[in-house]
Parts: sequence; structure tokens; C-alpha cells
Amino acid sequence: MYSNNKLIDMRIYRFIIALAIILTGSGVLHAQQNATDAERLKGEWQIEKVVVKTFAQQGNKLLEEKTYSVVDSMIRINGFVPLGIQFRDLDCIITHRGGQEGGKYSIPANGILDYQHSIPSAQSQKEEVFEYEYTYQLPQPDRLVISMPAAFYKDNVRNLPVKLVYTCYYQKKL
Repeated sequence: MYSNNKLIDMRIYRFIIALAIILTGSGVLHAQQNATDAERLKGEWQIEKVVVKTFAQQGNKLLEEKTYSVVDSMIRINGFVPLGIQFRDLDCIITHRGGQEGGKYSIPANGILDYQHSIPSAQSQKEEVFEYEYTYQLPQPDRLVISMPAAFYKDNVRNLPVKLVYTCYYQKKL
């Protein structure tokens, strides 16, 4: 049998080991939480679904909401909705219904994604630069939600000016 001193020493030893395991685990968790969005965005993302909301421009009343998944016909979705995005260090490649385009991106603040791409100008030897600002969320390490800039037009069926909002949901490819 163990003496009382050895039993106490053994309990203290177990307590120290358990405490070390807990502290090490929380350190890893804290490091994962502090990973920058830029680091978390790197990699390849594939679209899972797109939620399209139509609002009246005046009064911002929701008129219609549709959800499209990958198995649905993507023909109904705006041709510029990214079906896939590959983020690298400072550049990215976007795949959409019309093909692929490359550009540069930056994250001026968590939740804001600035995207810039350029195309040769037909009128001069300079390139035309197009800049877009998207809002995004990273609700889980392998999930990305991007809100596209709103599109405004007159809906001839409703005879009403409307605002179209696309929210794109992506899963990270492993």
C-alpha cells in the first residue's frame, strides 16, 4: 500500500499533468481563433448555394427570395457570381459561368474583401482597372459567406424598380 505522502504526491503529479494538458489545449484553441482572415481565406472554395433576394427599391420590402444549390440550374444565376474562388497570397482566381478571371485582393478590415482586376483597354495601351468591395463572413474554418454588391434595375413584370442581393455560400476544398 501507498503511504499518505506518496498518495498526495501522486495526486499532485496527476493534477499538474491535467493542468498542463488543459493549458496546452487552450493555447492551441487561442492560436486558432487569432488566425487572421487572410490566412483563413487562403485555399480553394467551391460554391454550395446562392440565396437571391429581390427587394423593392422604395421601402426596401422583400418581394422574393430564392435559393439555388449547385445541383440546381446555375443558368438562372447572374453570370458573374463566383462559382469557385482560389485565394493565394495577394492574388486570386475566380471561376464563374463565363470562365475565369484573375485579380488581386486585400482585406482592409475583417469582414471586408477588396477585389481588383484589370483588362486591356481597347482605346489605349493602359489596362482598365475594376475594383469591387464585398462583405464576407467566415462562420466556420471551412465555410465562407460572401455578400455580392447589390444590382439595381426596373422589373418589367412588377413594373417596379428593384434591388437584387446575392449571398453566396462556399465550402473550402480540402
